Amino acid sequence: MPATKTVTKPPIQQQTAAISSMLGDFVRNLLYVEDPTAELPLRQLHVCHTLLSGPRSMTDLAVELKISPSATTQIADRLERAGLVMRIADERDRRVRCLKLTAEGTRAMKSREAVREARLAAVCKRLSNAERQQVIQAFEFLHQALHTHDSSAVKSR
Repeated sequence: MPATKTVTKPPIQQQTAAISSMLGDFVRNLLYVEDPTAELPLRQLHVCHTLLSGPRSMTDLAVELKISPSATTQIADRLERAGLVMRIADERDRRVRCLKLTAEGTRAMKSREAVREARLAAVCKRLSNAERQQVIQAFEFLHQALHTHDSSAVKSR
């Protein structure tokens, strides 16, 4: 009877699988918030999150989020119907339409952020200062690697 051969993944594949699993667990248990925004598709939520820092022209929003202008318009239409955003004229050029969070949209997004930060703070309190610094450093490494990648190796969105 032939012996079965065990195939082991190369270390990089083992490591990326472990990181992926941990990030998934992290997002599910710490960052997912059950609130009115929880039903929004990810792209709509991303638009709302981006608008937290202020209004954006539809064109700038499309470029920043790496989505087409037509997709931006569709997302804006849906968010406007939901009462989370409104279209306004740009102060510098009234022909340009900007998207801005409504009071309801701002309240929902700030509430979402507060819940996420409180959950994360509760977990971070269980870590020593040195451990928290290690977590920050690990995320800094990932962030730097993400933003210095070879554009042919990683396809964004």
